[in-house]
Amino acid sequence: MIAVSIAACGSAQVPVATPSPTVPEPTRFVPTPTMRRTTTQTLSPALQRVVEDNGLTPGLDFPDGKVSDSLSGGVLRILEDLGSRSKYPLNAGDIHFGCFLEFEAIYVPSPRLTAIAPHGVKEVDIRFTFGSRTVGSCRLTSKTAASIPWFTKTSTGMEAGIDMDDAWKLYDSTSVEV
Repeated sequence: MIAVSIAACGSAQVPVATPSPTVPEPTRFVPTPTMRRTTTQTLSPALQRVVEDNGLTPGLDFPDGKVSDSLSGGVLRILEDLGSRSKYPLNAGDIHFGCFLEFEAIYVPSPRLTAIAPHGVKEVDIRFTFGSRTVGSCRLTSKTAASIPWFTKTSTGMEAGIDMDDAWKLYDSTSVEV
């Protein structure tokens, strides 16, 4: 307690309460519930990185885009939601390029290898949306991927890859709606 002197008509002491220091109560840890997929297999971290790194959406081309995926019954489904904004007009070449990058990265881990499906993947289906409408899709089975000449030796011994438009003609199914 602190005494305060007031000088008016004499002096008087008025008691003033001294604030006591507050001691925070310890916080109790409350675990956050985690989401678990129980009906579908989850992708391996390596395959998840491949899908995310090779999507059309990273970077500034599609600022509000995102990539999602699921694996069920051996079918890897990839949705590339390109959002609703683009830095350039979307065209068929973008869909060809997106499919080519994903398929090559998923099925061909090295230029020296032939196509190999990741464990548990029999087929990859990719769908592209832009502004909430489907603008393209492509599907490639492991069997077809193994028959595509992703890399071939040239007459000089150098390796050359198949062109994305030539590869497009070999996929199991394709569509472009841009």
